[in-house]
Amino acid sequence: MMRLGLIHLELSSAPLAPEHYQPGQNNSRLFNMLAECGISVAVLRLSGMTYQQKIAAIDDAGRRGIPTVLDSVEPLTFPDLVDRLRTYALCASRAGVHFILGNDAFTSCDKAEAQLGLARVVHNPALGFAFAPPHALADNLDPADEIRALGSKLRLAYLWDASVEMRPVIVGESFDPGPPEHQTPGSNQGRMDWSNYFQALAEIGFRGIFNMAWLGSENWANFQIEEALRESIVYCSELATDAGLAR
Repeated sequence: MMRLGLIHLELSSAPLAPEHYQPGQNNSRLFNMLAECGISVAVLRLSGMTYQQKIAAIDDAGRRGIPTVLDSVEPLTFPDLVDRLRTYALCASRAGVHFILGNDAFTSCDKAEAQLGLARVVHNPALGFAFAPPHALADNLDPADEIRALGSKLRLAYLWDASVEMRPVIVGESFDPGPPEHQTPGSNQGRMDWSNYFQALAEIGFRGIFNMAWLGSENWANFQIEEALRESIVYCSELATDAGLAR
């Protein structure tokens, strides 16, 4: 991150990333190390934590000055889901952080329509939404249309593509956006119309967080990851400028 000039980081919890945030434990050493490197935590991902751990992590984010916590909806039926989300949003509001829910093709919060439906029921300004294009593409939805539908409720936009060979969602199968080199923005093997995506973000006046992500690069050498990040950042920065998103 220091070599690339990046200063903002997303931290995942231990169930997803063993060397990242440890729920229910003292993470001071981790945060001290990041601070010494000049890196701030912009997003704390709650996925994989228990209910009690999420409540504690939201409070911890507020105390540590982390502005955003990110999650996916839990596999609950509607009344219980709403009560759970109200609790998380209330805790986030009290802690002074944003509670953001992402779209996920394998949950009940799979598209903008479902996300906005939750917003109409859970009335809390701390609640916002994230959008990951591959989960929309897996359901044959247009990412730009989803962005326009979310409008001011969109707080985090992923810079993440999916392979042209990606298949629609099939119940019982795992989520597979394709090889990592197809998922990086600007790949000629991706499905995204990135120009249209950034134009949609400009239309809604997006001023939230951009989150760059892809899956399956565990076998890449560090130089491959750095090169992919560098090229993707340059590519997306140019499109953002062309769309009028540059600050």
